[in-house]
Amino acid sequence: MHKILVVEDDPTLQLVTQRALVHLGHECIMVGSGEAAVEAHDPTISLIFMDVGLPGMDGTRATLLI
Repeated sequence: MHKILVVEDDPTLQLVTQRALVHLGHECIMVGSGEAAVEAHDPTISLIFMDVGLPGMDGTRATLLI
């Protein structure tokens, strides 16, 4: 099992992604903005799925800060 951070602002895509990852046996942390991604990141996260076109801080900037 891996801890995966998913950064997605679309509620439908959040739900679909979370269900798929949990079904595959992973822990899923879901956030909806770049700012929340930077705050939520910790060393125990194995993988990040980052949307690039986010409101506020975009995914590219959030990735650079993480």
